[in-house]
Amino acid sequence: MIHIVIEIRREPMTDSVRPTHMTTFAFDQSTIHSHADALRDDAAALQPLPNVPVPNVWPLAEFSQALSQAVEQENARSEALSEEASRVAFAMLKAVQAAISVDERFSQRLQAVL
Repeated sequence: MIHIVIEIRREPMTDSVRPTHMTTFAFDQSTIHSHADALRDDAAALQPLPNVPVPNVWPLAEFSQALSQAVEQENARSEALSEEASRVAFAMLKAVQAAISVDERFSQRLQAVL
């Protein structure tokens, strides 16, 4: 698939604008789908850290509390990372669909002109 980006620059000392060049990007759908699937699989594979039981007696009481808080915070970060990775995978697939749609419309319009 081809996605076309047209860069438009303003001419110096005038109000006119004109396209200066086109940049094309080639998307390999199967590669992007496999990367998105791998990202989703990695996100699903993230497991929460277990809370390590440390005796809540002096002198370990403060350490036990700090360790529990650290594990809880890391588990929350892991959950957020998993959710974000899933969103990124979804966005990757939507970007490919959008590029295909743009390419198809552009091709149809170009074909109509020619």
